Amino acid sequence: MIYTIAAVVLLFLSSGLCQEPSSDCSRCAKLEIEDHRSYLDTPQIHFAGRVRADVITINNRIKNFDIDNFHVVNEVIARQFGHAGFNPKSTGAFDFYDTHVTSVCRNGGYCTTDDPIVGISVDTAVSSVSAKIIDVDSENIIATFLVGLTIGLDSYTHHPPVFTARVATATFLATHSFVSVDDPPGYFDDSGRLEAILEDVRWNEDILNTSEKYAFLRHLRDSSKDVLSFGITTYIYNVNPNHINNTYGYVVGTIGPGSRGPSIGRRNLQLSTATSDRNNGNGQFEIKVNDDVIVDFSNVLLYRYKHGRFVLNTRDMGDKLCLETSTSSLPVGVVALSDDWYKTTAGIQRFRPSKEAVEALRSEYLNVLRCHDRSTFLVETKQYARSLSDLPVFMNPGDQRRMKLLATRYGYPICGHELPIEVFIASKHVPDEKQAATLAALTVNGRNKVTVSTNCRGEAYVIFAAGNPENPRSIEDGCVYHVRFVPKEDDLIIDTRFSVRVFDAFPVEDEPTWYGQYGVYNIFKQYYQLFPVMREVVNLVDYNSVVVPRNIQYIKMSMTRPYDDPGFMPVTRDLSKNKTMTVLKWLDQYDPHSSSRPAKERRGVLSLEELRKQLQLATQVEHYTIPVYLYAYYSIKDGYNYEVKHIIRSIYIDEMLHMSLAANILNAIGGFPDFGSAHVIPVYPSRLPGDLHPELTLHLSPLSKHLIKDIFMHIEEPRYLQEGKEDLHAHTIGGFYMRIKRSLKKLEEEQKAKGSTIFTGDPARQVEYNLPGHLQIFKVSNLTDALKALELIVEQGEGSSQVMPRDEYDKLSHYYKFKEIVEGRRLVKTQNGKMRFKGAVVDFDPEAVYPLPENPHVKDYPAGSLARRNAEAFSRLYLNLLYQLHRTFNGSPKKIVETFSSMFYLNMRAKELSAMEVIPGDPSVHAGPTFENPANL
Repeated sequence: MIYTIAAVVLLFLSSGLCQEPSSDCSRCAKLEIEDHRSYLDTPQIHFAGRVRADVITINNRIKNFDIDNFHVVNEVIARQFGHAGFNPKSTGAFDFYDTHVTSVCRNGGYCTTDDPIVGISVDTAVSSVSAKIIDVDSENIIATFLVGLTIGLDSYTHHPPVFTARVATATFLATHSFVSVDDPPGYFDDSGRLEAILEDVRWNEDILNTSEKYAFLRHLRDSSKDVLSFGITTYIYNVNPNHINNTYGYVVGTIGPGSRGPSIGRRNLQLSTATSDRNNGNGQFEIKVNDDVIVDFSNVLLYRYKHGRFVLNTRDMGDKLCLETSTSSLPVGVVALSDDWYKTTAGIQRFRPSKEAVEALRSEYLNVLRCHDRSTFLVETKQYARSLSDLPVFMNPGDQRRMKLLATRYGYPICGHELPIEVFIASKHVPDEKQAATLAALTVNGRNKVTVSTNCRGEAYVIFAAGNPENPRSIEDGCVYHVRFVPKEDDLIIDTRFSVRVFDAFPVEDEPTWYGQYGVYNIFKQYYQLFPVMREVVNLVDYNSVVVPRNIQYIKMSMTRPYDDPGFMPVTRDLSKNKTMTVLKWLDQYDPHSSSRPAKERRGVLSLEELRKQLQLATQVEHYTIPVYLYAYYSIKDGYNYEVKHIIRSIYIDEMLHMSLAANILNAIGGFPDFGSAHVIPVYPSRLPGDLHPELTLHLSPLSKHLIKDIFMHIEEPRYLQEGKEDLHAHTIGGFYMRIKRSLKKLEEEQKAKGSTIFTGDPARQVEYNLPGHLQIFKVSNLTDALKALELIVEQGEGSSQVMPRDEYDKLSHYYKFKEIVEGRRLVKTQNGKMRFKGAVVDFDPEAVYPLPENPHVKDYPAGSLARRNAEAFSRLYLNLLYQLHRTFNGSPKKIVETFSSMFYLNMRAKELSAMEVIPGDPSVHAGPTFENPANL
């Protein structure tokens, strides 16, 4: 993918002969260069308007690919802490809005705004599926391509439109800093240029041949013979998530004659270093020689923000630009700059210089000066090399790809030129020890550095071969590389490069499973987290949702569409061939015409490393629920709601026990519990880790029956299959632990058969603590201990069955304890032996609850206030407590006593804070504890 930053296109209308750097190319003089016309040729249509690029932003951050530790819990919070970018619920869609024809140019170069089609719409709504704008990789978001864009003319007046065409898949070849000064906040100040062939061109002949309004379109149809091309520049893009125009920008563009063949006459201009020290606008343009010179300025101009709107920055550019040859200083032309000129012409200007100037440009460069002071605004680069093969480039291990390169000078191909090429790793996240192996995964003609010679047409062919990068970035598939044309002389070749993404090897199993190292769950989970908009279609991490027949058909249909179809899934196109095959093969195991649950469930078993990750998640799941329950507990005024307070206290103490037991199991199988890292500390509002109850959002809220019924009972809700067996794919906490239990048993069974065990952890790391009448943390050293711990966790949360809502100690499970508060009665066994809420009254007085804020943050409290100081102190104590837990379960088990002492002190500070008015004298809002990482304050 071309990575250089966009430029000016210069075109002379004629054919020419290639330059001869040596006698070896003497035969070159006998070859004529084909006249491959572009959208810069006439007849042309220019247009201008608005564009919406609903770009995907969550996948711009490589850390977000970590399926174990990243989850977009709330889009507002995600933006606040930089997790998801400015547009987390994006679709990737790209569309025109309020875009119209602004002028037409006939053969011979006569352009006018006085034509009947000026003002008709240029639409992208003619397709049922929006085009998609896509980045190659999280570490190369500049390399962007567009798939599936269909355009139509005057579609609001006629159906079908008078003209439609599909834009061939193409890249935004370059960007440059479009707004030079006075950038308003919330705007992306770069522009981007895209050029492509138009395919599947269709004319509404009935309208076209009978209406004089469309006489120019008949002229375009007849002149082009349905071979058309398309060029657009997008600029001034709004990235303010709170602005009504978020994801909207501006567009100018041109439709003109085109060819599927390569354009050989390209020459390049760039902003002079005196014009811009941020971005010099390197790029490409086409050149062919005749009496006319056509320059495309659309992507090298400067804008500024003035009086609430964007205008051409004539303060820095001047109001006129003068073009002349570099050595002989012969004039080529003058262009007067204005906002109307830019939108009317799409930045394309035709000049008719003298024959002497045209002849000079065959061996001189073009300079663009500010007319008023003769200072240099744009300069032409000396030599230009680029790839002519299809871009972008995605490769799988074992793939080979033949690519054609082109080197030119003065717009002519350079014959016999040595073109040095180098492959280098573009990622910043490849460890030093993996650099060599990763670099070896992409070669050009068998090496990372190679020199090739151009033929008589300036072309060179190379073979790219992909190996296995071996997962150097750990959390994101494969690696991204740049292929660079390395200059031998300072004045010969600009730094032009394109991107290649090579995927990791991924074995396709005969019978892919839902879970497991090579199962589909991890694939689905990553897309579920990176693209929240998909949740409105199918919940990819919920087995029961995926295997619904209509969803199976939807996923299969979208994943088997052509690559350039805008409905292709995943929208990012970054799923390797073997991962795609794995998903499709897994889906094929189920009859789409059967019931929503397959007759035979193929259950994967977690690997030992995956099991350790799941147990770490288990500690986080328990951790996430504790502040939620505590916050509601602290909101109860002292001396009131005694029964309710006792119930909630018993439950959060149980959760502390569950967290401790999960950590002991993790230690027992050689893991290392993590309580102190930033990514394991919840930020509320939040969702449960591990995709448990994905439809549920956790809030810090004062106690109410509504909170208990809709949130607390949902967290603890048991779900069972009709046959009475636990649903191992249900996203409940109980189902989550049953998966862990099943994998523990299977892995230990396999190791026992080998005379070994998975319980290899250091026994000295085990934590033991007995708080009489409350909790008993016991050590875990073998499978029996681990299963006992897991059964206790599940039964205390869900109950042992639907008809026995108690654990083995005859204590009511959490779900039914919460339901007692909602029902207002204790659950008891009636005379007929059935469980009914007909016992003692459980009173709840909502007036005896402090009005705590929902999901408070320290910064919400007034600066310098007592509430803020106490909230800051609480957050520091909370973090210290987590550090103590981390030390306790990582080699210092005796510190558990100290940890519980800290919990007692934290409890006292929380009660003090909850009783405090945020603004003294105003009882409407009290200051709740924030459970916040001080690093985020």
